[in-house]
Amino acid sequence: MIALSRSLIAVAMVLRLSLSIHAQVGIGTNTPTSKLEVVGSGSTSATSALKVSNSSGLPILTVRNDGLVQISTTTNGFLPPRMTYAQRNSIISPEAGLIIYCSNCGTGQPQYYNGTAWVNLIGETA
Repeated sequence: MIALSRSLIAVAMVLRLSLSIHAQVGIGTNTPTSKLEVVGSGSTSATSALKVSNSSGLPILTVRNDGLVQISTTTNGFLPPRMTYAQRNSIISPEAGLIIYCSNCGTGQPQYYNGTAWVNLIGETA
């Protein structure tokens, strides 16, 4: 019994080591360049490159080959990254359209970068 336990521990350690060494997974590619890379195989813009489903099998996130992201839910909302005013201002060269929730701006508010400045959702400078 002790020998079996030691063998299982040794197998677990080898498996853990191999997972930490070879931590790249590719779907649709034999040469992934990140920890998880999914490459779509369709030729139309509406072909899904990646789908994430909930435990019921319903898609909750779809990334299409044309770059559009669709989040599907009837019971939840979109939760943007939450950060402080200082963290928001430390973002180097934000892209126009970047959305965040500033937790200490007034009483807290969603904001987006319009290409020139951070503004709230009604267009006022944040």
